[in-house]
Amino acid sequence: MFRLGIVGCGGMGNHHANVMSKLDDVKIVAACDIVKERADALAEKFGAKSYTDFRDLLDEVDVVCEAVVPRARPEVVTGCANAGKHIFSEKPLSLCLGDANRIVEAVDRNKIIFMTDYVLRFTNPYRAVHEVFASGELGRLVNVWTRRYMPVDMRGRWYGEDEQSGGVAMDFMSHDVDQLRWFGGKAKVVFGSVDRVRDGINADEHAHATVVFEQGTGTSDVSWCSPASLGTFGVVGSLGSVIVDGSGKVRKRIEGQDEVVLDVNARTETDLKGVIQKDSAASTETVQQHFFRCLREGKTPLVNVHEAYETLRVVLGAKESARTGKSVDL
Repeated sequence: MFRLGIVGCGGMGNHHANVMSKLDDVKIVAACDIVKERADALAEKFGAKSYTDFRDLLDEVDVVCEAVVPRARPEVVTGCANAGKHIFSEKPLSLCLGDANRIVEAVDRNKIIFMTDYVLRFTNPYRAVHEVFASGELGRLVNVWTRRYMPVDMRGRWYGEDEQSGGVAMDFMSHDVDQLRWFGGKAKVVFGSVDRVRDGINADEHAHATVVFEQGTGTSDVSWCSPASLGTFGVVGSLGSVIVDGSGKVRKRIEGQDEVVLDVNARTETDLKGVIQKDSAASTETVQQHFFRCLREGKTPLVNVHEAYETLRVVLGAKESARTGKSVDL
């Protein structure tokens, strides 16, 4: 039985607690938040102990699910890693490479299993399309893209403060950059742009990135400020393409063949808690299930600390490019 502690009892902390508590070999024994009332509420729900300092629960747990604000993440993750606790962490890894390097060093030195919640790799249609691409059926990568618009007003929330969230590029587009990297591999160059559209927000709320890989390119366009929602995604290969155009269909066409519609869940919307979609019959393993399977089997998670670090490098490069107006070598 894995003894689990939840650190950060806001929206995502509660979401992960609800999902993880349903796993047969997981028991939530501790809940921690700097706001005592939130820790108390989650602890009461699961019959756990309540804490306001994560250090106080480390002797009680084997595993930590960390869902604090990004600014606080390095201290929490390095503290838990140095205590030898396995960690399921929210994204991004940190807000700067200096803190990210500290996290990577602590995870590697203590030989813990660490996973970041980049959930697009575990939800359809993204996962299903990657399986098609990985099979070689589409040939070599020409371009992979995502466009996701989630209308939301972040003014007055911590998301709307760049020093706390990193803005839409770090909080939202990092999901898409991780997805692009899953298809493209090592990123060589990134060009980015960001925009603060509405008065009263202290973080970017629209962002775009173009990533050049060793073979092929990737593009991502994300928004909090678009009044209309949108979710599109696709891959163009040298032999074929797969398009998710927002119509509810996933269309595949191989050169010289008729177009076919893939039988997968085509939802690409994101709700305000950051949950991309609910589990569907087409999904085989959730991100939380994958993490605990890796714990049981001693395997490296699909989105380990080094994968999260590379995604952070690309996003920070896009933000630097937006500042300077020049592309950034990675």
